[in-house]
Amino acid sequence: MAVNPVKGLGLIAGVNRPRVFICGGTGQIGAGLVRHLKNKNYYVHMVSRWENWTEPLCGAHDACTWKDLNDWGLPPDTKAVINLAGSPWQRRYWQDDASHTAEALASRMETNHALKRIIDRSSCAPIFITASSTGIYSEGNERLDENGAIGGSKVSELWQAVEETANTVSPKSRTVIMRHGIVLGRTGGHHYRQRAWSWWGVGGPYGSGKNIMPWIGLEDLCRLYADVLTDDQYQGPVNAVAPQKITQKEWASATAYEIKSVQFLRYPKALVNFWTTGVFSNELTGNRWVVPQKALDREFVFNAPCINVACAHIEQSPKLHYVADKSMPY
Repeated sequence: MAVNPVKGLGLIAGVNRPRVFICGGTGQIGAGLVRHLKNKNYYVHMVSRWENWTEPLCGAHDACTWKDLNDWGLPPDTKAVINLAGSPWQRRYWQDDASHTAEALASRMETNHALKRIIDRSSCAPIFITASSTGIYSEGNERLDENGAIGGSKVSELWQAVEETANTVSPKSRTVIMRHGIVLGRTGGHHYRQRAWSWWGVGGPYGSGKNIMPWIGLEDLCRLYADVLTDDQYQGPVNAVAPQKITQKEWASATAYEIKSVQFLRYPKALVNFWTTGVFSNELTGNRWVVPQKALDREFVFNAPCINVACAHIEQSPKLHYVADKSMPY
């Protein structure tokens, strides 16, 4: 039987590669990040509620549960802890919006609190990276870098609450908050749905179509995470978005073009609000011009800096397997 290295204290030493723990690594972003970091020669552990959820992606030796991590703590050679865990913001049609939003918020805050306790009692000082959203910013047509205006909306308040829990992690750790835009990938997320709908001829922009949409390709997002791990200049919030400013209509058109489809529908904001939570609807229909200023200052090079290139990369990429993440600390 395979022995989990987190459980076996005798196996903690002797790893000659940077050790990284990814919590909630079974979603689209986590699965892509695991593969990317493994290719970069990182020793990656995936943390979930049950080991059999993560073993197909990282192997039995590298899978552990939240209970394992809480009981045994972090190995002394841990380089980073990345928190992507949390219930999906998008609710099912029959779920109550308010209760589902509260559950999704609590899952993110609880995982940050749990990791704070684990890091505080550890003997190492790992980099702590957690996920947030560009939904934290105020809406409008002004250019928003990491110091941009924080919105006063309910959605912004939710993300502020998530980030506040991340900022309570021990000062011995470098804390980075990745503010994601809409992540474009072939195996999950809303781009996957837009692509499928466009294939059947029912795709289209959300809201007016003129609203500015922060976005980033999955490959570039994983590369940016890897850059954050190696560059100590990244600290605090980091806008994980592509540099190109696009509208919802341009995104939908680029998606349709790559799969040789047509666009003739538009989904009103009221309809989007009906089938999603307020948080997810706001990210789809909101209007924010977010720029990756810190990444540009560090001379990070995007492989897909414009939407047409990103969509072309997605069509050329293999469809990789991942399992829906339900990681929780309890």
